[in-house]
Amino acid sequence: MKLTFEPTTGLALFGMGCFWSPEAIFRHERGVTATAVGYAGGQLPNPTYNRVCRKDTGQVETVLIAFDPTLTTYETLLETFFENHEPGFAKPGSQYRSVIFAITADQEQLANAAIQRCREAGQTIATTVEGIEGFWPAEAYHQQYYERRGLAKPSPLPCAAPESEFAPTPPAPIHGW
Repeated sequence: MKLTFEPTTGLALFGMGCFWSPEAIFRHERGVTATAVGYAGGQLPNPTYNRVCRKDTGQVETVLIAFDPTLTTYETLLETFFENHEPGFAKPGSQYRSVIFAITADQEQLANAAIQRCREAGQTIATTVEGIEGFWPAEAYHQQYYERRGLAKPSPLPCAAPESEFAPTPPAPIHGW
């Protein structure tokens, strides 16, 4: 799968548990133009879901978010990140760990500042901020998982079955999918 973006497109990459719910959440955010789920943060290039589930690759299930910076900001996406998963979840080596993959130095600064604000507010935060060395799209059956099943409401629990309802029109899939 080839991912292509306009030069003015902003990108964000988050690990926040099973990637199905986060992708559905972000696809309905204002300014998000495309999403893809996949793997990042590990030692094995081009991993498969079955291999990641063996917990020996270091990979994290992630959602890659393409956004229009004239309609939303990275800071707004960070707010959505913290509001829609358990950032206190810490299980070293887990494919479901909470992580922000900073694509730029600015994103790293903004992510660290957001974590600090959460901690100052008394929240337990296990989220890490890491650089990104690669993103590998997950298998096609994981992409837009809820929407392809006619489900619109993501579950607050990782990979739990959501309530069934028809999805509103989502953003376009990433070019080439």
